[in-house]
Amino acid sequence: MKTLILLASFLAATVALSAPVQKSKSNPMGQRNSDAPIEKAALKAFKNQPVFISVEGGRKIEIDDPEQAKAFKINLFKRSLGRKAEARKPVLRVEAEARIRQRQPSLATVSWEDLSGKHESTFVIEDPAHCKLKSPSSLEVQVDRLSLFACLKERSFIQKLSGIKQVLMSLELMPEDDHRWTKLVNEAIDAVAIEQFIREKI
Repeated sequence: MKTLILLASFLAATVALSAPVQKSKSNPMGQRNSDAPIEKAALKAFKNQPVFISVEGGRKIEIDDPEQAKAFKINLFKRSLGRKAEARKPVLRVEAEARIRQRQPSLATVSWEDLSGKHESTFVIEDPAHCKLKSPSSLEVQVDRLSLFACLKERSFIQKLSGIKQVLMSLELMPEDDHRWTKLVNEAIDAVAIEQFIREKI
């Protein structure tokens, strides 16, 4: 039996699989019926193949949860569509990079200090302008106003700010040699390929 191995860190896998479904304008409940052809094709392509993730030390752990295994297979199938589309049309990467560059994805760091010392949280903001932020920049923000920024209000670090009045937030443009930049570009390419695949199947 052919074995399917997805090389991902255990932490990254956990975060990816626990992320909420993004709602779309066409389907406000977050249900994506148009993804049905993708799911069907992915499960067919990887039928009866176990899914493993790599963890520290080089060990591989099989994912025995059916829903998690299905999510990995679907994501792998989407990436395979992107690779095939790029092979047919190499300019796709150049076009995707241009679109990502316009959004100015940035690395954000929020820092604060309490009785236990200094703390900081670092994360990616894919589109600072959409979040009413500019990059690069550095500004002090009142904690009770963090919820005004759509890209901040659900961040886990906010739960740690009880008793804190303000934080320092710094943004810097994401380097294009950063692995997260490559991930954004790949996702943009995959989106084009997925849209084409769905149009052909519906």
